[in-house]
Amino acid sequence: MIKCKEILSLPALKDLRLVAGENGLDRNLTWIHISDVPEVAEYVQGGELLFTTGLYIRNDAEKWIKLIQKINEKNLAGLVINVGPYIDDIPFEVAKCAESLDFPLFKLPWDVKLVEVTKEICDYIIKRRIEERNKNELLENILFGDFDANENEILFSKAEYYGYKLDQRHCIVIVDIDNFGEFLKKHDIKEEQTITEIKYKLQQIVTNTFEEFNKKFLWIFKKDSIILMVRCLENQSEFSLRPILNTIKERISQRLKPLTVSIGVGKCYSEISQMQKSFKEAEKALKFAHCIKRGNSIAYYSEMGVFCLLYEFERHKEKLEEFCKQMLGPLKKYDEENQTELLKTLEVFLDENCNMVHSAKKMFIHRSTLMYRLKKIEEILGIEISNSENRFNLKLALEVNKFLDSYRMKENEYE
Repeated sequence: MIKCKEILSLPALKDLRLVAGENGLDRNLTWIHISDVPEVAEYVQGGELLFTTGLYIRNDAEKWIKLIQKINEKNLAGLVINVGPYIDDIPFEVAKCAESLDFPLFKLPWDVKLVEVTKEICDYIIKRRIEERNKNELLENILFGDFDANENEILFSKAEYYGYKLDQRHCIVIVDIDNFGEFLKKHDIKEEQTITEIKYKLQQIVTNTFEEFNKKFLWIFKKDSIILMVRCLENQSEFSLRPILNTIKERISQRLKPLTVSIGVGKCYSEISQMQKSFKEAEKALKFAHCIKRGNSIAYYSEMGVFCLLYEFERHKEKLEEFCKQMLGPLKKYDEENQTELLKTLEVFLDENCNMVHSAKKMFIHRSTLMYRLKKIEEILGIEISNSENRFNLKLALEVNKFLDSYRMKENEYE
């Protein structure tokens, strides 16, 4: 994305002066908008750099402050005031307001030809957009194209032109909005512009955060997800991205409340031809984050354990159902008929590595109560929990049960 600060180096803007909001120069810039209408906030979409002569506001500081507050809410890139016959200079309280919002506020001398300034900015934006489109196509080809010797050479050549080295380690990251369709329905949001604005803000948070951490990446938007191919250093794995991904998750929860995201991360590979494999891994990790972790979470394929195997059996769920019923069926039935929590007790006990003290503490029950429940479980299932093979099968069955529950939950959402 194009940042507001990028245009400061353009020749036609040599007389442009930043008055306030330096910390906001990383705002994304989509286009320019020229208007003297005080109600201009109603006609912008977000990302524009607004130019105005102040014809109707003039030296009214209160009106300037209201304008800045409104266009900041619309997430504009900044405001350029053409100082001259209508406004002598930018009032101190106006600059103070912009500074408090980290909103870039500029002034431009009246004798500078506005048409030349705006033309150079527009030309720069168009050039950068073409570059962005080409980068998007590059990632599309990497993830969904067919690989052969000639294709590889073309991809490497294109990537190198834009400063990317494909012969290094990369992994795929997918950032997806949790239950976005349900959110839109609940809040009766149907306007495409509003939906686009939400996705645009999401993309800003994601890409800006990666840039703050000086990470090289390519990205594309697919439906409600941002897919990124991120470079990892030679001695690093995908887990080196934890600080970045945690920051993204937290920022989205804070800035796009009540929306949250789930993030799936594939493994790092040295060969670019393996990015399709990393992408499929990231998809499975994303499902894990949505279904097993119940959203607003980050899942790494490398940490999914037995779930990596379970996702290979998606088309054979009936076999998993059969295994789960055989191992846990009697216990589930007993819980349903007697309003007990034996299944949960078994799960906690195994999760706590069969530690009686920790298990009882986690369930807020007395140790003797836990012992009674465990004996009842053994009686119902006809097995000894102390047997290591039995513990393994029970633990596996509980994980399968979580996996199947996640599918049932998803199916219910679409009924």
